Amino acid sequence: MLTNCLQHHEANIDNFAEWLLWGLAGSNNMPPISAKLNEHYYKEFDLFVVLDNPTDYMSHLLFLDFV
Repeated sequence: MLTNCLQHHEANIDNFAEWLLWGLAGSNNMPPISAKLNEHYYKEFDLFVVLDNPTDYMSHLLFLDFV
């Protein structure tokens, strides 16, 4: 799921992390992303999967970014 979130041509780990922070009310400012990318993240990301299977997902995504 998280890999799919980053499969958009505008997506990167930085704006995805900012979007998550904003979506989880950790920030009042919506990240400067397009409406299409916001919709993509909204459709691809499922918080239930993350909460039901806790692990260090961001480290895994960063590792995949460097491999």
